[in-house]
Amino acid sequence: MDGGDGAAMFCHACRMKVMLAFGDLLVSRCAERGLQITRDQLGEYVLDDVTAMVTEPHRWAQQWLAEFRELVGLALTLVQEKALSRPQSCKAFRKALRTALC
Repeated sequence: MDGGDGAAMFCHACRMKVMLAFGDLLVSRCAERGLQITRDQLGEYVLDDVTAMVTEPHRWAQQWLAEFRELVGLALTLVQEKALSRPQSCKAFRKALRTALC
């Protein structure tokens, strides 16, 4: 049996089951964080985002970087707030985060 047979067995229906399960997982994680979104809404958002990424890659990348910087800023603020209440428990995390960002 060559590698092509194994790939052929992983059919479209199988991939769809995996993608649907992953969508359900993302929706449940969003709900845990207080975001109400359906799998269909998530799918539409993903398609819009991928379309923007392909049609306007420079603009999409700038927006992504801006959102990433905002999230990093929020994370650092949270770490600093936690560090004030528990300085020893946050020291290693703060160091790892700064190392990753530099």
